[in-house]
Amino acid sequence: MLFLFSKFKQKKWVKLNTVKRLKVYNALEQKFAKKLHREPIDVVVHPDDNWKPLGMFTNANGKRLIYLREDLLRDPKMRFHGMETIIHEGRHAYQFETINKKLPWYAFRAKKWRKNWQGYIPSAESSSAYNSQSVEQDAQKYAYKQMSKLYHKYKYEDDFVRTMQVNEYRLESADDNARKEFGIFYKHKINKMINKNAKRR
Repeated sequence: MLFLFSKFKQKKWVKLNTVKRLKVYNALEQKFAKKLHREPIDVVVHPDDNWKPLGMFTNANGKRLIYLREDLLRDPKMRFHGMETIIHEGRHAYQFETINKKLPWYAFRAKKWRKNWQGYIPSAESSSAYNSQSVEQDAQKYAYKQMSKLYHKYKYEDDFVRTMQVNEYRLESADDNARKEFGIFYKHKINKMINKNAKRR
């Protein structure tokens, strides 16, 4: 898709209907899939109108999808949250591809991801543990870094600035929130949660 990033500017985005907005999100996923040397995944709207997460990467019956919450298409103010969600969930797809290959002995980060995927902590279990686990920290940092590179394109877009502030706060407060909930040994306790979840599954 030509001039993909310009389509997120408000004056262009408001002219697109939801079908075209979904096409833009799919083009964005294809772009970042290529950057990470992985297969692109279809981006679809989650069928449940009351679904709370912004997005989710799934792999069910060999079919990989990225789900988006419907208001990321409907509400123009949410378009950069949609962008961040696509990049974030696409990073999860990259993690998933990585951990399902044979890993060399020195692939310590990938081995940590593999363990985390096996004992993944959902936000409903503990939002602070969820934000501090390695696969989420990696996806959040990756998405923030990639969007920071686009600052020059969107620095006059108020919705972009607000989205970046929300994501920056989430990154900066993750460790503090985990420390408040679990104490100074929060990393050890979160690892124990991951191990416990992995044994249950």
